Amino acid sequence: MFHDEGRSIVYRDFLDAWHAACEAAECRDRIPHDLQCTAVRNLERAGVSRSVAMKLTGQKTENVYRRYAIVAE
Repeated sequence: MFHDEGRSIVYRDFLDAWHAACEAAECRDRIPHDLQCTAVRNLERAGVSRSVAMKLTGQKTENVYRRYAIVAE
């Protein structure tokens, strides 16, 4: 899933780096999943077509995508 110049990064190593970055940015208790939810919401608000947004965020079905696409005006 993650790579560094073609070399695979173990998810555990990614999480360690993620938590260190969150600590440094003083935004504790965030998980990578939070970014996916935010991305879907922002794509919806920007008017990006659902098919393009699904490709960008990796959702394979419309039902899963709709769980993330919670937009409150």
